[in-house]
Amino acid sequence: MTSRNYALSLLVLTTGVSLTLSLAVLAKDDSPAAPKNSSAVTQADWKPCPNSCLKLSNRGWCYQNMPGKPDYLIWMNFPYKEPSGGGEAWSLDHLGQIIRYEGTRPFEKGTCPTCQGRLYIGDPTKRLLKKGPIPVHPLTTGKENQTVLGRPWVKLTVRAAAGDLAQWYYRQLPASGWAIVDSTRVQGSTFYVITNGSSSKWMKISASSLGNSEVIFMSR
Repeated sequence: MTSRNYALSLLVLTTGVSLTLSLAVLAKDDSPAAPKNSSAVTQADWKPCPNSCLKLSNRGWCYQNMPGKPDYLIWMNFPYKEPSGGGEAWSLDHLGQIIRYEGTRPFEKGTCPTCQGRLYIGDPTKRLLKKGPIPVHPLTTGKENQTVLGRPWVKLTVRAAAGDLAQWYYRQLPASGWAIVDSTRVQGSTFYVITNGSSSKWMKISASSLGNSEVIFMSR
């Protein structure tokens, strides 16, 4: 795909509120693919949901300026199939939801009935021997806690390169009982969906300032 900027007039559907705005979207990401599911978990125990629910593994995720929305979110655009253009966008907070076209426009149809929004079928944690909290990198220097839209949100500052940090979590999450069930990379940031069987979170790993990186965890 060639790199191009294009303007979209989007009707954005977020928590029941619609607004019209102009967006500039970069339609290319040269970042390498994110690591796939952890080798500590076998595909005999689970598989990605075969339904068409919104997943990180879908192509097309991008950052874009959404007034009133956090800048750490990534978005999936669903253009109107109309000569007038326009469209709607859903963020990764809607992972596991069904977005389906009816006529020329996309509509959110609720939680996926196949995976119940988990993004997988089976038990990705079945062969993980240890069950524990999400591991904390030894070079973590700061922690922030917030509640966003009624859900816990945590941001860590780590004195390590983002790529090295992503690989560290890729190895250490399964060792603590957390399986990576979905992933992508967008403009240098790594996104994972992780589960310990009873809890699910998405996480973002990206470069920040002065050689540091930040890790954001959001409960799903």
